[in-house]
Amino acid sequence: MKRLKIKRLPNYFFVMFTSMLSACVNSPVQVSNDHIANGDYNKAVIEYRKASIDHPNNVEYRSRLEQIELRAAEHYYQLGLLAMETQDFPAAIEHYEQGLVAIPKHPKLIQALNQAVALKEAHFLEREAINLFQAGKTQEAYTQVKKALELVPTLKSAQGLAKEIESHLSDQSQQVLGPFQNSKPITLDFRGTDIRTAFQFIGKSNNVNIIFDENIKSGSLTLSAKNVSFEQALSLMMKTTQTFYKTISEKTLIIIPETLEKRRQYEDYIIRTFFLTAIRAKTMLEIIKGLLKVNSVIINEAMNTIIVRDTEHTISLIAKLIEANDRKPAEMILEVEILEVNRSKAERLGLDFGGYQLAASIPSSEIITLNDNIPNAYGSLATLTLPALTFRFYKQDVDAKILANPKIRVINAKQAKIHIGDRVPLRASTITDATGQVRTTYDYKEIGIRLLTEPFINLDNSVEVKLSLEVSTLGENIGTVEESAFRIGTRNAETFMLLRDGETAILGGLIRDEDRNTRVRIPGLGDIPIFGTLFSNFDRSGGRTDILLTITPRVVRGWDIPSPAAREFFSGSAETYMTRSLYAENLSKKNRLRKSIQPPQTTIAKRPSPDVRKQQKPLFLFDEAVYEAKVGDSLLVNMQAELTMPASALTWTVVYDPNILQYDAAPSNVANDLPLSHNADQPGQVKFQIRQSASSQTGILIKDQQLGQLRFKAKQRGIAYLIYRATEMTDLQGQKRDAQVKAARIIVR
Repeated sequence: MKRLKIKRLPNYFFVMFTSMLSACVNSPVQVSNDHIANGDYNKAVIEYRKASIDHPNNVEYRSRLEQIELRAAEHYYQLGLLAMETQDFPAAIEHYEQGLVAIPKHPKLIQALNQAVALKEAHFLEREAINLFQAGKTQEAYTQVKKALELVPTLKSAQGLAKEIESHLSDQSQQVLGPFQNSKPITLDFRGTDIRTAFQFIGKSNNVNIIFDENIKSGSLTLSAKNVSFEQALSLMMKTTQTFYKTISEKTLIIIPETLEKRRQYEDYIIRTFFLTAIRAKTMLEIIKGLLKVNSVIINEAMNTIIVRDTEHTISLIAKLIEANDRKPAEMILEVEILEVNRSKAERLGLDFGGYQLAASIPSSEIITLNDNIPNAYGSLATLTLPALTFRFYKQDVDAKILANPKIRVINAKQAKIHIGDRVPLRASTITDATGQVRTTYDYKEIGIRLLTEPFINLDNSVEVKLSLEVSTLGENIGTVEESAFRIGTRNAETFMLLRDGETAILGGLIRDEDRNTRVRIPGLGDIPIFGTLFSNFDRSGGRTDILLTITPRVVRGWDIPSPAAREFFSGSAETYMTRSLYAENLSKKNRLRKSIQPPQTTIAKRPSPDVRKQQKPLFLFDEAVYEAKVGDSLLVNMQAELTMPASALTWTVVYDPNILQYDAAPSNVANDLPLSHNADQPGQVKFQIRQSASSQTGILIKDQQLGQLRFKAKQRGIAYLIYRATEMTDLQGQKRDAQVKAARIIVR
């Protein structure tokens, strides 16, 4: 027995050693380190969370979990910063969201995520504004760039684009109002004055050169007006003398007789291509031709553009018409919930006699001789067939629910269709061709739930919904095997309803009930009371189907209403097109419209004033973002700070991984003569504090941004992070201000 124990003892040790080794290899620490080495910090966090749940009393796991969560958050934060530098906003958002998996309420990650989302949306709006501006949609481009600046006021590219659009709109305004709108008021008092002399008088009064067409005839002019502008005076005189003018230069006009021939001679014709976004070119052409007499216009349906050749005033009017009508349509999401409840019952009880008949037959190959005994011969040859007898006891109760919850997005006045079911081929016709070949054609019938809806979105975001619902089922074949014809059960409902945005409407009551009772019995025996039940068969079946539909409209985008300037503007007279008022009596309305066509004002973010800069947060950082070292090497790390104002006290904590790094020496503030104190009692962190000396009146001022140095020794291979925690600055007024931080990474090879 002793020899047996001595021989087996090493085997026991080997098994125990193997188990311990396996436990060490598969420990959460080792698995997490493997994940960290591969850059999967969230997997390491999940591993430690599982270990903490499985071992709630293990202090080491809880401590490691807190450290790895901080490391994971900082790791993904730094990755997000790198993505932000290259303007890869989707990647930055993904990294920040991964960091929030480690610490869901991390304020720095939440702030960075919101900033990345805002920048992504702002850049998208800016690109859209550039495309609109290049397509000639200046007002829409300005609206989009204004939205971008509301999201990110400091976006310089959007600021430059906004200024460029404002300048363009201002130039358009100057063209609409004419080059002489800033002239001084003048008084007119002409009594039988020669036309040429009158025009030259108002020209000299405003330092404008007046020249005349060769067909301007001499004549007298009588006109009186006080304190009118040069433009108003010119309009009154042209109306009285039946003339018009053309601007040759900034200070030179030519007066021309108002005739169709002269208009064609002096008017400049422009060709312009209008790019449409929402409305179809064919529809827009009908609007233009219905309001204006256009000389030459054609559409390009493939590019959805309108090409016009006409005068500058006509082109301007067409541009305003397109601006007012080429608007994005309203759009909505229809949330539909369809519930079909099927309840069926079936019960079968009793004797089933199969064919329910007795059959006797004589084989055809046998011959019965008449000289013999016929009854005996028949009895010996005949065959009697009894029906099969089956006892049925069957009961079934089915309760089924079919739920569909589709969501479909649709624009205004467009039909949306939802079909949930099958497309079943049904025989349509049989054709025999000249060769005698028979061909069968089929029509595909949609069986199931079929919903057709057409929404009409109003200006107040209420929705008129035209709804058609059909629920169909494929029944039994009522034809033959060769000529099949299936019964189709269907239920339909059509309605037109008015709903508010987010209001739910219920459509129900499409109920179908079926109840069948069948009793089969043997005549005579089945009629005997009580005893006849043994010779009867009962078959009961029933079903109930109910359809319930709910529909909820949710407006995604309301109507894009044009500005008042695009909805109402001057168009000249019946014979002459102009985008401004022709007569002085329209001065009040003209001023009102003049204000409406000015470019909308926006607040572009300016550089913060010194007082605002004082409110910015201080920044704690290291001199390098990434350090590298080998196992056993010593490493110096410089701590830095950027203060926005003098401070009376600074406190911060540097957190590191004690498994990879060993805190080697006390820090030294090599660049400053400041009372720097530290505490390194707890492994994995060093606490610092600087307080204003009693003799100092100016507070703490950091020279060259240097706070001090840290010395570490690399213990083992891996990646360690240096993270600032509990950073705080106290200003000279005693108010505490939170600080921003930047982490560093140490790679030990």
